[in-house]
Amino acid sequence: MRALENGRWFAQVGNTGITALIDHKGVIRNQLAPDQAGVLEEQAQLRTGRTPFMVAGNAPLLVAAALTMLFLVQRRHRHRNTG
Repeated sequence: MRALENGRWFAQVGNTGITALIDHKGVIRNQLAPDQAGVLEEQAQLRTGRTPFMVAGNAPLLVAAALTMLFLVQRRHRHRNTG
C-alpha cells in the first residue's frame, strides 16, 4: 500500500519475515521466502513527482469523517427537539 500511496518502489526488509521489492504499482517484483536468510538483488526505478496522497495525506479522509460526525450530531439534535 505504501508503494501505491507514494508512487515509488518500496523495499520491505525483515530479519524475521518477508524481504521483498515492490514496484510503484504495488506489484511484488522479487522476494525471498519467509524466514530465509539470503540476499535479494533487483533493480528498482527511481521516480519523481508527487501523488495526490503525498500532497494531501490523510486530510481529505479526516475532513470527511469530521463532516459526517457533525451531520450525525446535528441530525440527532434535530430529532430530539422535534419528537
